[in-house]
Amino acid sequence: MQQRVLIGQEVQWFNSRENRLRRGKLLEKRQRTVLLLDTEDGRRWELDYFCINLEGVDVQVREQRPRGLGRNEVAIGQTLGYIDRNGNERSGAVLRRNQKTVTMQVGDKQWLVSYEFLHHVLDGEARSARDLPTIAP
Repeated sequence: MQQRVLIGQEVQWFNSRENRLRRGKLLEKRQRTVLLLDTEDGRRWELDYFCINLEGVDVQVREQRPRGLGRNEVAIGQTLGYIDRNGNERSGAVLRRNQKTVTMQVGDKQWLVSYEFLHHVLDGEARSARDLPTIAP
């Protein structure tokens, strides 16, 4: 890393206080740190080399989106889907909402399915290409 940075080089660096990248200009190289002039506010910073983002890596911290549906997103009688343990996609009607699971009627069987595995099912009519209307050029 020390060989890749040059005095006067414009770099991006990670400010952990603000949790974001900032721009700066290298003023001095030291054995374990660099002295950097922040181009946004003119302040000088002494940083470890690992704070410099030479490759332009995305460092944005994002929340992980929750999986599945929440209890309040499920209604009795609604058709929902899930993927079973064998990787098969199943769908059925919700019979009962429980604290952690729903009871679903899938075919002739009833299953308890955790909310985290549920997803909405779009009800569409399958049609072949020959059933679709043709559009004249």
